[in-house]
Amino acid sequence: MSSTTTTTIVIYNYNNRRARRNIKIERTFPEILHGHISNSEWETFCNKVDDIVLPLEAYRKNHYFRMTTIGVLFVIVCGVSVYVTDQEIGGPIVEAVVGGIFVVVFLLFPWSFIRFRNQCKELEEELIRVLNSESARENTNSNVSFSLYENPLYVGKTIRCKVTSVSVDNPFITTVPKKVSTFDSLHSETGLGTNASSVNKNVSTFDSLAIETGLNLD
Repeated sequence: MSSTTTTTIVIYNYNNRRARRNIKIERTFPEILHGHISNSEWETFCNKVDDIVLPLEAYRKNHYFRMTTIGVLFVIVCGVSVYVTDQEIGGPIVEAVVGGIFVVVFLLFPWSFIRFRNQCKELEEELIRVLNSESARENTNSNVSFSLYENPLYVGKTIRCKVTSVSVDNPFITTVPKKVSTFDSLHSETGLGTNASSVNKNVSTFDSLAIETGLNLD
């Protein structure tokens, strides 16, 4: 017989892409884990998760800084390009240089997004490895597993904890036969009738022998 219970463990600010600090796991000990892991094991697990998600704060800060810088450069290049074209400054060579800078700055936008996405993906893969490692640990009469609850990309992801408690019943019934001290009790144990337990008594005379054997002496 087994029973399965689940609960959700939140990673604060993990799903809020604008949050750039206080990204950490909820440390309240789940009720379903009582009797399955100790408080020290739970603290160790939380520390591992926090160590993994901590770089996400720097990833987000760097990403938004890059996007802001690229945006400013894009506006400046656009202004210079318009000014050079209107004033016809420098001729075709200057226009080509300004146009090249404009293209480079424009391509920096998808590059920043792709780099940030890859960083988040690597972080998430490392988190999944830790969860799988914790799920593979041996637990007495139970199966504790952790997984990353999948929702749309980077939206609403949480850690799901599942505990499958197993109650082991011994299918073998061991019976110890009673000690049999008499022939009658043996027949009683085996279910034979009481007449079957009669034993021929010792016969000391011919008459009693004849009676025992059913012979007619007349």
